[in-house]
This record gives sequence, C-alpha cells and structure tokens, in this order.
Amino acid sequence: MAQLAIVNAPSSFTAIWAVMRPWLAKETVAKVNVLGANYQSALLELVDAANLPATLGGTCTCEDCTNVVVEENG
Repeated sequence: MAQLAIVNAPSSFTAIWAVMRPWLAKETVAKVNVLGANYQSALLELVDAANLPATLGGTCTCEDCTNVVVEENG
C-alpha cells in the first residue's frame, strides 16, 4: 500500500486537510500522513532510516538523498 507523508506541514495546510478529509474515501485518508514540525519519529515508522535522507532524520547519504532540502515554516 502506497503512503504519502507531508512533512513540516504548516497549520494552514492541516486546517485545509481537516476540511477536505470527510469528502475523501477512507482508504485514501488512511494513506496520507500530515506531519508537523516534529515529524521525524512518525516518518521513521513509515520509512526505514537507511532509505530516508539525513535531512529528514534518516541515515541515507546517497547522491539522490543529499539534494533533499527541508524548509522551515515561517
């Protein structure tokens, strides 16, 4: 089953997601994880640390992962 993790989501997105969620299928909602600023532990439950870029709390340092940039909310 595919999963979508939205990390470092601003509160405005969380509010919009809360409004949209009732109109989506339960199966779709179950596949989406909206994670705020403290996303690292929840994200590591979804993705093995070896496959997650270090900037997101993982241990992967491959070329594809070193290009991942996490922007702070602000």
